[in-house]
Amino acid sequence: MIGRSRAALFGLACFIGIAAGATSCCAGAYPDHRVRWLIGTAPGGPVDRATRIMAQYLSDRLGQAVVVENRADAAAAEAIAAPPDGYTLLLSGPEDAFRAARDRSTSVDIVSDTVPVAGFMQVALVLVMSSALPVKNLRELLNFCKANRAGSRLRPRATTTRCRCRPSCSGR
Repeated sequence: MIGRSRAALFGLACFIGIAAGATSCCAGAYPDHRVRWLIGTAPGGPVDRATRIMAQYLSDRLGQAVVVENRADAAAAEAIAAPPDGYTLLLSGPEDAFRAARDRSTSVDIVSDTVPVAGFMQVALVLVMSSALPVKNLRELLNFCKANRAGSRLRPRATTTRCRCRPSCSGR
């Protein structure tokens, strides 16, 4: 685990890298107004709190407000639709990948419509399932679902900052 000051400096470098890549903001002093930092999680969770700590650090250093906005399911779409001027940032995490896998009808493709700049934090994910299923590991789960193909599917579900992959192999 890296220290708070090293994480803050890393975040600042990430932020400056994003700002430097935006051509329209580089003509004058940057930033000359508030910066929006969109996250796709509910307020109050660990990702939200870490982002707000970093936003405060950046606000203090840049002399402009860096405002964190929680947009649950719409953060990626809103960030992609924003002008590429360096004033709208997106903190993307596992929930965005799960959301993209779950909802293929959306026009947003998080992989091709965004460019990762730097890692901000690490999040551990745990696959949990009902103890009623006759499986003990991922290989057994996949084999069970293949054998019961009639109604089997893995349904990713993102709730706040916990992502659950809920197997539904019963055909219901």
